[in-house]
Amino acid sequence: MDSATLRIVAEKIALDIETSRLLRHIAVEAIEIDRLCQGLRRLNEVFELDDLAHSIVNTVAHYEGMNSAAYFQLIDSDEMRLSARWINPKIMKTASDQLKQLEVGEHFSSRNGLIAQVVHEGIELSTVIDPAEPREYLSSEDWILSQATEAIALPLYDLQRDEVCAVVLMTGEEDSISPSRFASLRLFFEQVEQKLALSHAHERLRYLALRDGLTNLKNHITFQAEASEMLKRAERDQSPLTFVLLDIDHFKHVNDTYGHPFGDDVLKKVADTLQQEVRDVDLVARYGGEEFAMLLHATSIDEAVISIDRVRRGIEHLSFDFEGREVKITISIGFACYPVDSRSQDRLIDQADKALYQSKRNGRNQFTAWRDIAPEEQDSSVSWTRHPTSVHLSLPHPQEHQQSSGSRPASLLFDLHDLEGPS
Repeated sequence: MDSATLRIVAEKIALDIETSRLLRHIAVEAIEIDRLCQGLRRLNEVFELDDLAHSIVNTVAHYEGMNSAAYFQLIDSDEMRLSARWINPKIMKTASDQLKQLEVGEHFSSRNGLIAQVVHEGIELSTVIDPAEPREYLSSEDWILSQATEAIALPLYDLQRDEVCAVVLMTGEEDSISPSRFASLRLFFEQVEQKLALSHAHERLRYLALRDGLTNLKNHITFQAEASEMLKRAERDQSPLTFVLLDIDHFKHVNDTYGHPFGDDVLKKVADTLQQEVRDVDLVARYGGEEFAMLLHATSIDEAVISIDRVRRGIEHLSFDFEGREVKITISIGFACYPVDSRSQDRLIDQADKALYQSKRNGRNQFTAWRDIAPEEQDSSVSWTRHPTSVHLSLPHPQEHQQSSGSRPASLLFDLHDLEGPS
């Protein structure tokens, strides 16, 4: 065979080899593109921020040759948290229980290690363009990083929180992190950043749907839903549960005299005081207008009396300043207890409401238990929603607060349609 023929054959073999290599490369890229598209579809199905972190990690982890992927979140200027992680089961088979490995939820310093540059400066890191070894990325010892031959750390901008998160991918194979992989990851992360913003917006909307915008307490709807769950737990555990309704005395008069901004401050301060005076296991909500509701977990009537009077005294001791004048407020309270008063949620709330009205009728700034209302009065007691449309009420004028009890009060006629609860 002459040299020309040999040259043609050699060129053909070289072309076949290059074509085969390109086809394999294209096939690998096609697989990665397909995985990326699947990851984006999964990403669009996720709304919870914690689920989003796991979705990100699971998507990028399945790039060809990856041993591990991790999602790091900046907690504050000095601290990071490992929020999600995927580890290839193959490398875990060689791991020892004695080896140090970062666990999901673990906190560590964000000031040391190369990854600090990612979360604080928003730069990209890669062992392909930087001689640093993967073990130098974190300030904490991590066996997975120590086993990696290549790593890449890319920033994720969380615009809602004005912070940078980082995703670190690790591989044990040489030349696994290519320019094309960089490009596809950047494209994926642009989508993730938008998803982060949407997830935060979804979380905020859900929060607002469950909370009262002024006081930040649970709202009426949330109270009813959580009360139902607490009642089921009380039934299961055979423990008492106390339903409490309380109302700020003469609140409409406060608004009319000092203005609605002042009234809003009163509502917020009352809400803060209620939160401080109860336990974490109890439920506090703004029930409507100037009326609040509480559910006291595993609390009998005798125990409730102590807690409720502490709340009443706490409100009584509040002091508000209006143009140099001290303004004081009080509350009236009614309560009923499961199971001694009733086993029905609606019935217990109705009983607490009627007991609240009894406190109003008896002079305000006091509490009344449903069981302490005389049977004939229980039958005749009506909740606020069943009152006549108007009532003639005598209130002391603000300038007369400091006068003797013999001073004649100002007389006001309230239209009850304008009120959301007994004042």
